Amino acid sequence: MIKNFTLLSCCVGILFLLGCAPSEMEKEKQSTRQFSVQEYEAFGKRIAEKVNKRHSDTLNQLFDLEYMLEKMTNQLQKNQYQKITQEIIFKENFKKKVNPSSFIIKELRKGYGRYQFLRFHPRQGVPHLLFRMTSEEGINYHDYEVRIIDNELRLTDLFVFLSGEYLSETLKGTFINLLSQQKQQKIIEPELDEQLGNIQKLKQAIDRHDYEEALQFYNSLSIKTQKSKTFMSYKLLITSNISYEMHQKAIAEYEKLFPDDPSHYLMDIEKYLLQGDAKNILWSVDKLDRTIGGDEYLNLYRGLVYSITEDKEKGLTLVNNYIRNNVKDPDGYWMRFQIHVILDEPEEAIKTINDINQYTMHSRMFITEKVEKNFPDFAASSHFMNWKEDWTKQHNARNRWRADQ
Repeated sequence: MIKNFTLLSCCVGILFLLGCAPSEMEKEKQSTRQFSVQEYEAFGKRIAEKVNKRHSDTLNQLFDLEYMLEKMTNQLQKNQYQKITQEIIFKENFKKKVNPSSFIIKELRKGYGRYQFLRFHPRQGVPHLLFRMTSEEGINYHDYEVRIIDNELRLTDLFVFLSGEYLSETLKGTFINLLSQQKQQKIIEPELDEQLGNIQKLKQAIDRHDYEEALQFYNSLSIKTQKSKTFMSYKLLITSNISYEMHQKAIAEYEKLFPDDPSHYLMDIEKYLLQGDAKNILWSVDKLDRTIGGDEYLNLYRGLVYSITEDKEKGLTLVNNYIRNNVKDPDGYWMRFQIHVILDEPEEAIKTINDINQYTMHSRMFITEKVEKNFPDFAASSHFMNWKEDWTKQHNARNRWRADQ
């Protein structure tokens, strides 16, 4: 009797593991704990800390990949795949293949970058956390979907403003490939299947920063694939690293294909900055500001436009107010420096880079490299050369003093 009971218990346990365990969406419904706004905000700050410290593994642990997997399975709307995606082996393979943090941290690794938690905001009854990312690539916003699963806060998706799509949509290719391997038949459309080799080569070329070759592989894809949102995003990235004219055409094409996409406003700011179109820069900044629910950082763009067009005092006031409220953020100082350089005010520009060195974590060596790279004319001026010479003398004097100790 005891043996039979033990055998029965084992069978029940195995059945539970194979398919009877509650799904992540069911766990969400069963969760009873409630979280305060302050707890959501603390969670947001925790995420920002992980990103800024480049803690990929611990950031990945905050994502509920099984929930995301269920979401993608439901979008297929084909019941025969439900059993496969619920199998433990498939779930584990999916988790091994998927690395959400790589999509988030990759931009910051391209030089200086910062990740700032902005606010908690519910959307259609679902909690969301909004973040601003600034890097050498420009500005971007991330909006995380947060759900309570097993009475804990978990990240279940992420909307990336610059690409205009959710992370679950970006990861769909990995999901489909795994599903095809598991079922031992192709789930994807034959047309896309034939292009997988060139798609892989396209991504590899981008990773190598070989944008000319990436463009060749992009052009080898079918017109239907090229004009999908994912691959149009690739085209924007590729052309931005090849030529201004080509990039402008790509932006215009993207806007025509996806007129309601909020990523327009980010792309438009870049486009109009390059064109020097002050009126439309302000229009794009205002539209973006309303879309995300407000961000003081955008006053830096307004300050730049006002300073070099119609009202220098108003522009510098906006920038200086941002600096006053964000003393350790170097972006405000760099914007003020740029304004003084454009207005040919070298003394004020030198004062500003001294402020950068004093109040932020940017060293004089970093400042020198950034000025020489992004402001070559000013870097060649007597004012900057004298500043650099003074710094070199001070640096050498400190080294001699240390050697004498």
